[in-house]
Amino acid sequence: MPRNGRIFKASCHVLPGARCGGGERSILAWFGHRTLETISLLRSQTARDAVLVAVAQLVSAVLRFSVTVFMARLLSPADWGNVAVFIAMVDVFAILGDGGVNATLVRFIAADARARASAVFAKCASLKALICVTLLGILWVLREPILENQRFPDELHWLYPVAMCAAVFVTFHGLMLSVFQAKQEYGRYALGYVAVNTLRVFAFAMLMILGISSLRGITLAFFSMPAVALLLAAPLAFHSLWRRSSAFGPTPGISTLLLFMGPVAAINAIMIGNMRISNFMLKALASSEAVANYELACQLGFVFPLLSGALFTVLLPKVSAMQSREELRNYRARLLRIYPAVLPVCLAGVLIGPWFIALVFGAKYVDSLMIVRVLVIAFGIQVLSHPLGLVFYAVSRPGYLTLVHFLQFVVIVTLNWIFIPLWGGVGAAIAMLIAASVTVAAVIAGSGWVIRVREREAL
Repeated sequence: MPRNGRIFKASCHVLPGARCGGGERSILAWFGHRTLETISLLRSQTARDAVLVAVAQLVSAVLRFSVTVFMARLLSPADWGNVAVFIAMVDVFAILGDGGVNATLVRFIAADARARASAVFAKCASLKALICVTLLGILWVLREPILENQRFPDELHWLYPVAMCAAVFVTFHGLMLSVFQAKQEYGRYALGYVAVNTLRVFAFAMLMILGISSLRGITLAFFSMPAVALLLAAPLAFHSLWRRSSAFGPTPGISTLLLFMGPVAAINAIMIGNMRISNFMLKALASSEAVANYELACQLGFVFPLLSGALFTVLLPKVSAMQSREELRNYRARLLRIYPAVLPVCLAGVLIGPWFIALVFGAKYVDSLMIVRVLVIAFGIQVLSHPLGLVFYAVSRPGYLTLVHFLQFVVIVTLNWIFIPLWGGVGAAIAMLIAASVTVAAVIAGSGWVIRVREREAL
């Protein structure tokens, strides 16, 4: 009998009346078995890769938050609120510019070791370039309505093209990271991921040394660093492609790539809309100061989306290669079993987040204290939704996930229209919490349903 089995069998006799192999099991025996299983999971290569990516993303988040603190302290709440909206624009453009290309590249390189990785990359890069050019044209035509709707002062209109150019560099930098992800070179992925915010910290340190604290200098330092990071990451990405790429393997056609990209692009667009729509609605329905408080709270609560993103990054190539229903069932069950571990982290965030804001900023952003409490809970309860959503990709039913995130978007927008005029940033946070609860319930139920449907179809 395996060692773990002996331990479990022994633990079954700790409490009277416990029986192994069926019937009643003691709470202690169940807990011992789950503990051993968790230890086994934590010692796996997947867990080590996930920890490496999570650490890189956490370090990047800490660096970006340091930059946020620098900007928020030097700028007035009104100026910081305006800059935060431009940052949100960059995030939205970068995701729309991705168009599902990054996940598609990972999917078709990781799923088939014989694939011509360089050919897949060339097609994906061409599609991304076409998407970005189209978006730039649309946004340039709509620049006046957007600037008017968001009530930007005239002296900040120059930031619009700067932010759009920064977004193009961000999305192509993400394509370079996807090469490392597809090749499962997570060391290079981690270095590339932290590069942008490391460069920002360095640039801001230089500003401090030179005594530059103007709005123009601060914003240019923030928005220019993705271009530098792209220049550093591109040579390593090309090296990974040609070093381990098959010269004669099969390559998917453009139509095959587009069929996979479509649902992924829709999901990504809706998800970034879910994350950023509150910034734009607060700017239009409340004030720049309301955006400033909400964005500061988001930066603290964002540790949970980072953890979720780390799991998604590591698991996407692995789940893409899963073929059997048993593998998918086990994958889903393991994710759900580690869900309770999120609760203590949520509680810590609820306690630490407001204290940190009050300590660093004092009364300057006092309105963000309640916002951060609500957002930490909202982000925390959906931390496993994205990794669990990979089940829908594996069974070729991403449309269900698209509908779930679209439902979340509708709930957020609808509740924001009601809550923001009443409670400002707190209302937007409550809307996010309600929408997150709906999403989590739908993903948990739907992932089990699609696996059962696949089982029936296979009979």
